[in-house]
Amino acid sequence: MPDVPMDAARTVTDGAPEPSVSVVVATFDRSNILPYAIESVLRQTHRDFELLVVGDGCTDDTADVVARFDDPRIFFVDLRPRVGDQSGPTNAALEIARGRFVALLNHDDFWFPDHLERALATLEATKADLTFTLQLEADPDGQWRVNATYPGRRFDPIVHPNASTWVFRRELAERVGRLKRRDRVYTYPTRDWLWRAYRNSASFAATPAVTVLVVSATTRRNVYAERQWREHEAVWQAMRDDPGFRERRVTEAWLHPRPTHLKIFGFGILLRALVQRAIGRLAQALRIDPEVVYCYYKFPRRWGFLPERGAVIRELYRRRGLAETPGSEPDVPCAPCADSDSRTPR
Repeated sequence: MPDVPMDAARTVTDGAPEPSVSVVVATFDRSNILPYAIESVLRQTHRDFELLVVGDGCTDDTADVVARFDDPRIFFVDLRPRVGDQSGPTNAALEIARGRFVALLNHDDFWFPDHLERALATLEATKADLTFTLQLEADPDGQWRVNATYPGRRFDPIVHPNASTWVFRRELAERVGRLKRRDRVYTYPTRDWLWRAYRNSASFAATPAVTVLVVSATTRRNVYAERQWREHEAVWQAMRDDPGFRERRVTEAWLHPRPTHLKIFGFGILLRALVQRAIGRLAQALRIDPEVVYCYYKFPRRWGFLPERGAVIRELYRRRGLAETPGSEPDVPCAPCADSDSRTPR
């Protein structure tokens, strides 16, 4: 039996105008949160797309929910029989996709309005096969995190970008082939496909912008059985109505770092950070300002064995091309100056 019966799906988009991007949303029985993902697509600043919502044998009212949007760019296919993971719906969508580019969006994630615009700009500028943006993730404990970083804008297999961040050229899917089912991979279908693309010498480029918000079912229990939706509703309302939402959440994420922030960095960088932290704590215990130690490390040319007052600023003068001037105290203290300025002349 083939992975996905495609007879009905192939004719869904016949006669529709060809878009630049095919957006793919694979879904199963989450009709109460699916509208938020769809709305985040419809609010994109890049408007030339088709939205392919593919159900994996849905048993709820997903078809009616999608139909209520009444947008000619939206197409819905529901597969029979059910495959049981993202590979089936995604493969079905790739069979009927007509855009030059393909963008994936999980049914429980959200795009910020500039997602497609920024990702497409990266693909055009770099000529890469696939780009991925940064993701802001909401943890069940109420904390936020930016789940991965990519120094140099390069892909590193040690860090996995969420599939909702991907935008790729459609011909890449033809080169790499179909997503494999869950019982044929050691990880999960989208990761296996990305790894095969990487091994197939596909060119990747990171887009240095947070454009995706993830509310992961992996870190939450019973989301399907309980049909959880309140968190998604609250997040979507904030994304839609609060212009400063993204900036504040990203700031919170960097104030509460997680191990996922750090695993991309090389051992040398992490080791230097640990050494500097240990030395700083030791200096603090000795009632020495830790920044003195950091400056001693950063400006070794001006200091001998022991720190020297004024050496930091002298070195900054040298680096900035400024002439050194002898220091002196002001002739008149600042406070009396301020007082005299405020007096009324007699």
